[in-house]
Amino acid sequence: MAEPKGQGGEMDIDEEMASLAKAFKEAKDRKAELDKESKEKEQIMKEAGARLLEIFDSKTITQIKFEELGTFFIKPSAFPKVEDQEKFYKWLRATNQDSIIKETVHPQTLRAFVKERIEKAEPMPDGVKPGHMIRQISNRA
Repeated sequence: MAEPKGQGGEMDIDEEMASLAKAFKEAKDRKAELDKESKEKEQIMKEAGARLLEIFDSKTITQIKFEELGTFFIKPSAFPKVEDQEKFYKWLRATNQDSIIKETVHPQTLRAFVKERIEKAEPMPDGVKPGHMIRQISNRA
């Protein structure tokens, strides 16, 4: 950062802006490097994980422990799709599990909707507030 100068120790505003812009750009560039490296590591993990799953399956094992690396295991994940919502909700209610039923708008969808209304200077619909607003600096080369 630039050193203060002038009377009263005030930093020249142009120098301060240049210093802040430089810090911003350097941080943005470094973040881009780290993001690229992170994507490369994700790809390595994806490929190694897929191969480990193949080996686990061929050996019919669900976990293995390596002294220096820890335990590796198969962790199932589900990505269900409701084919008949009415039937599913009826089953949930009949089995007293209807507390998981929620009527919502996805947060990202709501965010995009509100952003568009703000950009067009349109009023918010009843029951919606813009919430916490953030103004950010961005740059282009």
